[in-house]
Amino acid sequence: MNGVGWVALAAGWVAVGLAVAGLLLRQGQTTPAALAALVCWPLLLPLLGAARPAAGPYGVRIDEAVARLDRALREVGEPLPEDLRALARALHQADARVARYDRLHADAADAEPEDRARLVEARARAAGELESVLAEVVRMRVQVGLAALAEGAPVRARLGELSARVGGVDEVAAIGARA
Repeated sequence: MNGVGWVALAAGWVAVGLAVAGLLLRQGQTTPAALAALVCWPLLLPLLGAARPAAGPYGVRIDEAVARLDRALREVGEPLPEDLRALARALHQADARVARYDRLHADAADAEPEDRARLVEARARAAGELESVLAEVVRMRVQVGLAALAEGAPVRARLGELSARVGGVDEVAAIGARA
């Protein structure tokens, strides 16, 4: 193979790597995994279409809310993919905890009534906080649209606040579990 052939092969390799990297980012993989795809994309093909861990009761709502917020941000020229991925990850982690409460409750049929009651209370607190954050994501989407009409919005700071609040779901649940 001559020099032109090698250049064409390398260009094709990187082009496929870019495509795989984009798909990985789109499905929620981390940025380092996507960057690795530029060079070693054949090894990362199994990650494409990889099943997400078992979704909790809010999984679909989380995906829809984050996708709508992403569309709203892109429409106003404020795409924040890293921040949105971080928020989505935090929301899905909180959702997984709620699902874990549900599994524990189902497995605790023979547990003491007060233990079951504590479990129900802790689940209700975690689910309530998750519901509250999802409502904030919807409000933020509306605010992004309104701010676009009024020119400008501190979107990145608000996403950081929501991510921190989702992280607090663990603390709220832990306090309830100790009570």
